[in-house]
Amino acid sequence: SVFFKLGMMYQKSLPGGNDSIASWGVKGFSISTMENILSNDLTILTNSCVSMPLLKFEEEIADKFYAKYNLKRKEYFCFRDRDNSYMLKKYDQSHELKKRNRSFVIREYNENKGNNILDRARNTSLNVFYKGSDMLAKRGVKSVRVGASSSLKCSSDVILDYSFSIRDNDIIDILLVANSKFLVAPPTGDGNLGMAFNVPLFIINVFPWPYINIPFMEHSMYIPKKIWLKKEKRFMKISEMALLEKKHKRNEFSKENIFQDLGIEPIENTEDEIAYGISEMNDRLDGIWNIDR
Repeated sequence: SVFFKLGMMYQKSLPGGNDSIASWGVKGFSISTMENILSNDLTILTNSCVSMPLLKFEEEIADKFYAKYNLKRKEYFCFRDRDNSYMLKKYDQSHELKKRNRSFVIREYNENKGNNILDRARNTSLNVFYKGSDMLAKRGVKSVRVGASSSLKCSSDVILDYSFSIRDNDIIDILLVANSKFLVAPPTGDGNLGMAFNVPLFIINVFPWPYINIPFMEHSMYIPKKIWLKKEKRFMKISEMALLEKKHKRNEFSKENIFQDLGIEPIENTEDEIAYGISEMNDRLDGIWNIDR
């Protein structure tokens, strides 16, 4: 409740100040430490380094996990694929409880499939991470798949598939991201977790773009999905994509008709685009990135 209060108090002064009430709490959490959360000084609050210091017993849990799977802090990156499994599970739960979650009403979920066009447009396939994971494995940087409700098992030997089968302890979900070198994910709530710990983000398959994805975090990269114009048989220019935000609210993209009206089709980032983005992200953080490479 303190985080939500903070967010509402300063929401006009924070980045994205006109977002929904839920995001105010997230932004308040992402910029505040437990030591200064009660401060009324906006300068102090916005200059915080991390919002949630880990307790000693949590660090001990992390140490045991890292030893078991041969991981070292800041020597691995986390990534998150995205499919409909989680939302479908939540949809089923809402029916079991005989009530509809507000997000499912807004997103117009199909009664039979639990599907929604905006979620499909933001999905990211698991197999697009294999090449990037291989490239970094050769440089001694391991990769860990995080997240919940995954429907597919990872088939790569160089990836620690925590998401699908390990899940030793709930705190590990947080610790893996908090101690990672960087996080790669489509636009999901995982990015907020990375923000909370000042973990550099490589956000892929952003749709719609730019909307809530600007301003960018320091040392982070964002790449949008390309948008194919069906009638003109060409991709939208970046400037045209940016103008969508001026003409259409983000919630409009949760409805099937806007894709038909605009004649657009979001195109997922390719395996090569993501792989070379992961490589660039790693090299930038190591201070060795060269634009000519």
